[in-house]
Amino acid sequence: MGAAATRTRPTTRPTRTPSGSGRPDRAGFGRSDGAARRSTPGPVEAGGGGPRAAGGGLRGRGSALLRQLGPRGRFGLAIAAAIIVGLLGFAIGMNVGRPDYPGEGSADVGFARDMASHHAQAVEMGMMAVQKATDDRVRSLGHDIATTQQAQIGRMYSWLDTWGVPRYTNDPPMAWVPGGEAMVKGNLMPGMATREEINQLRAAEGQDFDILFLQLMIRHHMGGVHMVDAVLDQNPTPPVRELAEQMKRNQGNEVVVMQNLLTEFGASPLPN
Repeated sequence: MGAAATRTRPTTRPTRTPSGSGRPDRAGFGRSDGAARRSTPGPVEAGGGGPRAAGGGLRGRGSALLRQLGPRGRFGLAIAAAIIVGLLGFAIGMNVGRPDYPGEGSADVGFARDMASHHAQAVEMGMMAVQKATDDRVRSLGHDIATTQQAQIGRMYSWLDTWGVPRYTNDPPMAWVPGGEAMVKGNLMPGMATREEINQLRAAEGQDFDILFLQLMIRHHMGGVHMVDAVLDQNPTPPVRELAEQMKRNQGNEVVVMQNLLTEFGASPLPN
């Protein structure tokens, strides 16, 4: 074939005609470029007006503020909020949830102080029995009394520390008991030995020591029971009541054991 026969027919492409109406042109193609770029309007405020940003109101303004603060500003704001929350929690914990502890002048505080001092003398005598008693039963009894009452001293001191009151004061003994001055003899609480009697016990030997130890400890225990009864009569807090009842029970049992030992040794208890 000739050159004219091999000539290809040029391909023609339809062109879009701009149209302000946005309707397809005569060739059937889509909207005009202006219409294609038209954005969808946002929500409109009630009562007319222009479009408003999505999430408007306080939430929208808060989001805008956070964006303006930037990363460092947002971090600082979070730290400040955490500090404020912590301070509020501390204040609530200090004032609203604070326990109602016994205070000065209460039977609980007075009993804990006086009984700790009363117990200290029993511990002193019990340790003497551990070192000097000739009868194994007396030695064992002295050990039990010393260890038990020393542990109870620690418990009562712990109460005083927790309650925020001092362990020692210049108050007279038994001042927490109505009419308690009648229970005190020579500034000593009920049943306590004088320093002369303690020195006499330290100097005793053999079975004389065992007998004097039992006599002094029986009187000491009986005086402690009177102190326990005094605090129980004043409706103490549950922890104090629990320990006081335990003391009364244990010391009452030990008094029976010591009285039986005295009878076996041919001796009698001291007068009250």
